Amino acid sequence: MQPENPLLDVMNRTIYNLRFIEDEAKNEGPYEVTQLVNSFLGALAHPWEKFKIELETISLEEAQDKGWPLVKKIKMKMLIQLIWEIF
Repeated sequence: MQPENPLLDVMNRTIYNLRFIEDEAKNEGPYEVTQLVNSFLGALAHPWEKFKIELETISLEEAQDKGWPLVKKIKMKMLIQLIWEIF
């Protein structure tokens, strides 16, 4: 069955998995770094693919109006430029 909000479902499962790994961590595993990499892919790469067209066309001003955090002292005008600068 497809969840109503797949991205939110992935993020909730990621948090659940991380808590399990933290509780069960031993020298021979499970491995926190692997979990962090997988979490990164689930939390960033998946939404990036879903929203990349919108991110390429939205200005920083529009992004702020949509709830993105205010970024001060930058020369860029487009959200995608800021994202590329961060990474």
